[in-house]
Amino acid sequence: MSVTSLAFQGPLPPSFWVHEHPALHFYRTYLKDFGENYSTAQPEAYYAKDCSMIMPDGSVIDGGIWEYVGRELYGGFQKVSREMLSLIVVSNDEAGTHDIHINLVTSLHKSEHNKVDLPQAFTYTLGKADEAKGTLGLQFRKLRCYYDWSILKQAKAQM
Repeated sequence: MSVTSLAFQGPLPPSFWVHEHPALHFYRTYLKDFGENYSTAQPEAYYAKDCSMIMPDGSVIDGGIWEYVGRELYGGFQKVSREMLSLIVVSNDEAGTHDIHINLVTSLHKSEHNKVDLPQAFTYTLGKADEAKGTLGLQFRKLRCYYDWSILKQAKAQM
């Protein structure tokens, strides 16, 4: 079995954004679409139909993840920005998978001068895309969320 890893510590260097590792190229494209083209991007370009998202409280979201994240979790905030603190990619060539482990701070902007910072960590598992779907032949197969959900809930309640 051939397992390789890449690790970046924030702030991420400019070379990260041009790195051609398939998982990094996929993730860079995902971040751009989610941040800039949310309403026009196709969810199946990133999330497999059977992708599950395991929330901080252990509940599971199956299907509709793009909409859930964009509307339920972060919907209503004027802007959502992120500062990447670290990113590790573990690739298993034999299985054809890439696990992306990220730590970041998500800033939830209520207005121009009012924001809440939410430290977050995620593990994304990328695998072969479903037929005629995906980006660069990949899709998210699983997503695990690690953060203090009460901070997000409190920020939404104060809107």
